[in-house]
Amino acid sequence: AESKTSFENISVSNGDFNSSPNSSTLDSNPTGWSLIKESSTAKSGIINVNDSKFKSNYSSYFLNADENPSKMNVDYDDKILMINARNSTTGSEVPAVQGYKSESITLEPYSYYTFSILTKTINNAKASIYLTGLDEEVTNVSFESFEAEVWTEYEFFISTGTTKETVNIELWLGKKENT
Repeated sequence: AESKTSFENISVSNGDFNSSPNSSTLDSNPTGWSLIKESSTAKSGIINVNDSKFKSNYSSYFLNADENPSKMNVDYDDKILMINARNSTTGSEVPAVQGYKSESITLEPYSYYTFSILTKTINNAKASIYLTGLDEEVTNVSFESFEAEVWTEYEFFISTGTTKETVNIELWLGKKENT
């Protein structure tokens, strides 16, 4: 059998969360992503962190005016995925675990992939990132229960074997096994 190794470029559907049809208010049903655990108290969806749009809408996100997560730098768009455990603008965080799952991503055989995810947490929140669907022999496919008070990049490096793999990215407030 011929062994052919290559570097593949793929894109994640709405991976930058910029495909939201709504330019200012909370979009709780992001294109390319599905809610995988719904907490009755979590406020989640795509928000716009542009200063003027955030100032007009922060209360609908259950954030305070001084809690704009902003964007990592000027090269990024103004939309991010937010999962917030707060039950009102003036309320405190309540126990909430919630996640979003990307559409399926197909990985070709004998290929290398890098998945990069930018994450920021506020108010001592814990986040988790998972790459699911890989062969059970693969290890280190999650970053669990971390805080990132500044925008931080988390990366998964994947090398596929002899068959195609289908994976998903999961982004969580809390840990998916810790409800």
